[in-house]
Amino acid sequence: MRYKRQQITVLCWGLLGLSVLGWAEERLKLAGYENVTVKHADGHHGWEEHAPFDAIVVTAAAPHIPPPLIAQLKDGGRMIIPVGSRFRTQQLVLVEKDGDRVTTRNVLPVRFVPFTRANGE
Repeated sequence: MRYKRQQITVLCWGLLGLSVLGWAEERLKLAGYENVTVKHADGHHGWEEHAPFDAIVVTAAAPHIPPPLIAQLKDGGRMIIPVGSRFRTQQLVLVEKDGDRVTTRNVLPVRFVPFTRANGE
């Protein structure tokens, strides 16, 4: 059986110090990950220069699904994102894109740290 090597882009959104990002990039490379790129930016805008993505995994709760992330999904792409207020139960939402059609489905209730914007929102 032949195995196809798959590339996964992990996008971590939130505000981290530049020293933490440098440390993370170094550790990933030491662990054998050869194709590692780290970017320090507001995750609400995604990573347009590397789009479109087959999948996006968001690991912090946003008050709503950021439109730039939906725009950066490939046709047939999926995103999983916790959505809701920081002090209430949030919903883990599956977003699926099929052409111009975007569907969302609540998967389960969750509690994640809040999605922090560069402008402090």
